[in-house]
Amino acid sequence: MDLKRQKDETFSIFNEIASKNDVPSTAVVDYQFVADGPNAAWDNAEKELVSLGFEISRYEDEETLEVHSEPMEMTAENVWALEERLTLGLAPHGFSPDGWGFFGT
Repeated sequence: MDLKRQKDETFSIFNEIASKNDVPSTAVVDYQFVADGPNAAWDNAEKELVSLGFEISRYEDEETLEVHSEPMEMTAENVWALEERLTLGLAPHGFSPDGWGFFGT
C-alpha cells in the first residue's frame, strides 16, 4: 500500500476535474474498493462500515464494495482524508481502493 502515491493521484484527479467542471460546494462521495481475492472478509468489512455509520453497496460483479460518504465540503483534502481512513480500515479485510466519484447535494 503506497499512501503517498494514492494521495498524489487523488489530488491530481480532483484538480483535473475542478479545472474542467464546476465542483459542487458539498457532495456525497462514493468510494470504490475491490476485493483482493476470494478470501476478502466481505461480511466483516460491511459490518464495520455500517457500525461507523456508512451506507454501503455491493456491485453485482461481486468484486467491488462501494462506501457512500455523508455530504461533505468538496475539497481534495476532504476527499483524501476519508479515502485514507477507509483504505486503512478496509485493508485488513482484504480490500484495496479502486476509485471514487461524487454527486452534488
